[in-house]
Amino acid sequence: MRGKPNIIFSPHFDDAVLSLGGLVAAEAAQTRVITFFTGVPELSHQTRWDRCAGFKDSTEAMKYRAEENRIALTALGMAPSAIRNLSYLDRQYRPLAEDDRLKVVLPKVIASIAASLPDADLFAPAMEYHPDHALLKYSFLQVARPVEGRWHLYEDMTYSYYFLRLRSILPIRFFNFDLIRRFLAAKNSVAVLPIGISEREMDKKIQALDIYRSQFMRLHRILYRGLRQFAAAEARYYCLSSPYAETIYLLI
Repeated sequence: MRGKPNIIFSPHFDDAVLSLGGLVAAEAAQTRVITFFTGVPELSHQTRWDRCAGFKDSTEAMKYRAEENRIALTALGMAPSAIRNLSYLDRQYRPLAEDDRLKVVLPKVIASIAASLPDADLFAPAMEYHPDHALLKYSFLQVARPVEGRWHLYEDMTYSYYFLRLRSILPIRFFNFDLIRRFLAAKNSVAVLPIGISEREMDKKIQALDIYRSQFMRLHRILYRGLRQFAAAEARYYCLSSPYAETIYLLI
């Protein structure tokens, strides 16, 4: 954004594209994606999610998903060198007690990345339905310096959609998107920044998402339709001239 590098902190392999795939498509050359919970457990085992996705164990699942992520992000125009995977274990693979250590480690990692790229705009997830998203969000907020004007939270899909859907039986076009701000930390003030997304950029986002077949399995067509409707309703809600929008929140 603003001609500066974009650094998207993604909890899992699909989150950056789900949430900010339109921005990546528009600014691929200046975007980096750092995915945090991509580690392969030392002792392979099979979780329910891996079994549903057709993988024999965690090793096969994580290696396959890393390759999906590489293909999807490069399809959006990113260079392979701009894709970085950190080796922390996904919540489904790590013991709950490990979270205490990560609450100390992750803020230091984020601070180090931010210091190494002082001109970059930084983005982290805003929602907290998944423990990995919540852990990354609060680690980010611990080191954010709002006065610098470069720290942002993004509406992470599909949790933003679920949150609003649970609060309304009306069609998506009647959603009150300002409700999502209740998930932002009370100590922070934010400026809402809807990003206009073109038809071409949305098409590229959906095409990239289609590469994550191990994640979405049989739900992909329903998911894509919902994402389009959500993004179109957001663009109308914020009175943008573009057909779609992705929304971020600047910490101020």
